[in-house]
Amino acid sequence: MFHNKQPPIKMKKTSFSIAVLAFCLAAPVLSHGSPVNLLDNTSNLTGAIQAGTGSEVDSLNWTGFSFTVGANPLQLSSLTAPFKMVFNQPGGTFQFTVNLYQAAPYNPSGAALASVSQSISIVGTGSFQTFDLSTLPQLAASTSYALVIGSDCTGFPYPLWGDISGKPGYTDLSYNSDIVQNSERAILSFDSGATWYDNTLVGNIDGLQLQGSVVPEPSTYALFGVGALAFLAWSARQKKQLRAVS
Repeated sequence: MFHNKQPPIKMKKTSFSIAVLAFCLAAPVLSHGSPVNLLDNTSNLTGAIQAGTGSEVDSLNWTGFSFTVGANPLQLSSLTAPFKMVFNQPGGTFQFTVNLYQAAPYNPSGAALASVSQSISIVGTGSFQTFDLSTLPQLAASTSYALVIGSDCTGFPYPLWGDISGKPGYTDLSYNSDIVQNSERAILSFDSGATWYDNTLVGNIDGLQLQGSVVPEPSTYALFGVGALAFLAWSARQKKQLRAVS
């Protein structure tokens, strides 16, 4: 008994090629889900806090830094920084407020976009403290922002945002590619945010580790969806052709 031999199936690769291309284009942005160090001069948080140096943080003196976001929007997750009491005075518990501003180009412009408050205990000689920034709004691409911290302290002794031994200021600041390099500036207000000064007066940025992650654009999700649909179409066509052969 003879069986007719079916000709080999010539698979259409158009849908498969579209799927592969879409996945390849979307994957680099979608893969940025986990927080990474955007700015860091803390030497992996192992440096000692320099004695006698730092920026006063109280109800009138607000200190912080500005920076410019790169090509992708960002969601901040945390800010870790060294805090201590002035002249190593006995520590205390303070209510700190982190304010997010849009900057133009370095100093804050207009009212704060959002704020987060956190109660933190500061020891006299210093320790690293982490502020949760996950509730702040997303940062737009190619836009300058400022993060500024004040506290409810109204007199002496007051907390200091300290420098790191061996890492004095922004010259040793490491960058993630999602922050525009050399866009950062130290900023300071002596009147609760009414007037601002950048690092031409203030000097170097104190110790900080800013973490966040890239937020995929809607077009990236759309591209990923196109890839998924193309792959499903290609898969369905393959199954149909296999059933036809059998």
